[in-house]
Amino acid sequence: MTAPRTDVSHWVGLRVLCVYRIAVVLALLMLFMWARGEPLLLAVRWPDIFLSALLGYLAWAVVALFLQQRQLLPFAWQLHAQLGVDVITLGLLVAATGRMDGGLALLLLMAVAGGSLLLSNLRLALGLAAMATLTLLAVQGFVAVYAEGSAEGYTLVAMYGLGLFLLGAGGSLLSVRMRRVQALAERRGVDLANMQALNEHIVQHMEPGVIVVDDEGVIRLLNHSAMGWLATGRGSALEHVAPDLHRAVERWRQGARGDDPVVPVPGSGADVRVSISPLGRDAGGALLLLLEDEGGLRARVQQAKLAALGRLTASIAHEIRNPLSAILHAEQLLTESADLDEDDRRLLDIIRRHGRRLNSIVEDVQQLSRRGHSRREAVSLGPFLEDFRQRWQEQNGQASVRIDCRVSPAAPLVLFDPNHLHQVLTNLVENAARHARAGRDTVAVTLTGRSSGDGGVQLDVGDDGPGVPSEAAGSLFEPFFTTESSGSGLGLFICRELCESNRARLQLLNPGEPGALFRITLQAAPPEKRAGWQEPAASLSAGEDGPIPATRR
Repeated sequence: MTAPRTDVSHWVGLRVLCVYRIAVVLALLMLFMWARGEPLLLAVRWPDIFLSALLGYLAWAVVALFLQQRQLLPFAWQLHAQLGVDVITLGLLVAATGRMDGGLALLLLMAVAGGSLLLSNLRLALGLAAMATLTLLAVQGFVAVYAEGSAEGYTLVAMYGLGLFLLGAGGSLLSVRMRRVQALAERRGVDLANMQALNEHIVQHMEPGVIVVDDEGVIRLLNHSAMGWLATGRGSALEHVAPDLHRAVERWRQGARGDDPVVPVPGSGADVRVSISPLGRDAGGALLLLLEDEGGLRARVQQAKLAALGRLTASIAHEIRNPLSAILHAEQLLTESADLDEDDRRLLDIIRRHGRRLNSIVEDVQQLSRRGHSRREAVSLGPFLEDFRQRWQEQNGQASVRIDCRVSPAAPLVLFDPNHLHQVLTNLVENAARHARAGRDTVAVTLTGRSSGDGGVQLDVGDDGPGVPSEAAGSLFEPFFTTESSGSGLGLFICRELCESNRARLQLLNPGEPGALFRITLQAAPPEKRAGWQEPAASLSAGEDGPIPATRR
């Protein structure tokens, strides 16, 4: 015979059968004690045999429950032994009553029905039904001989036998179906657990921050990116860790569902774009928040723009540079002629000035396309600005521009490409020297670094010149916009592009006021980069072609 599988559900079913057996025996025992002299309740032909069988059955029921709880014997052994004792003992109790129509034979139907649910296959269930039928047949024979029973008892045995086989077959088939359903549920549970683990793995490795908040604003799930931004874990209230983000979520719940909002992240100095969507049909329930670094998005857009610009400059170098060289060369040859009058020389001067300006524009655009991707690293503003000041004075002298560096000791390290930061400062200082001089011999430029209130770093570049006119402030960072005839109009545009590719922001703070003041808002270096930072031997890498030249505004 094939033994049934011994999983947890089988042991639980066997425990239920043991408890049911004890309950039945106790009920029969109480009924027997109360029914003495009342044959209408329980008529017993041989009371002593009936009571002895009940007490023995009760003792066996207790032992069976103990063996089941301890699992001292294999499941199949315990199940077969209990069902066998049930059939024999219940047959003995029916025989002690001296009649087949007393109702106790129904307990055999219950025993076979319960046993067939625990047995593993149809053959064992039909075997149990056959054993119970033979037991009833033997009891009927005993009753007919010793209790003067009628022949109608055999008809009852036949009906009981039919019921036993039907219950055995039906219970077995139902048990097989239940096991298949259980096995399917277990497989689905494993698949669901694997799917959940896969989803967790995907969510944790997604570049955007992922947050799930419930209807009370409590964080139920977040990945590593979101954890790095918010510096918190599951179970925290979104209102406490990110008030601006919480307000954006509440506005979305109230129906303000336009463009994805951009909110600052406390402690990081970064802005994130928030995409909000409900996890179900109810917008008031759990919400999924996708956080994307706004600086990163802008940087990717700038990289795409610069890639297109690089392809454009290749065409510019071929289509414009060669004819322009020929024009300038012809201008030099004409200048050497002795037959030129004053008007001719004035026209040649116009050709020379505008040709050189066009050549400067081509060089600036090519320089912008050659700079490549930013390589951000931790930079300490104090040593970097002092090194910049010394390099500037070595290359340009101290007479024209006086640079004063002021960096707060509490200013943290910043994330920026050192070469790009050098080029931005060079452009801004040269613009100050050119536009702020206005006939003066010396221009004062102040470089100020400090921590901002939102965890970032501010670097201000100010001069003591006349400032930027209000009408020019709106177009100041647009390409090819210039306030002088000799400029290319790309200096501040390149500064802004370099800042955005390093996830920084460049802006003019005081348009229309004396003394231009530009502010660069930089990202602070994360703690892991601050801990491992060491001041480099040289703040800048020159590269193959030397330091990156500045461009004119």
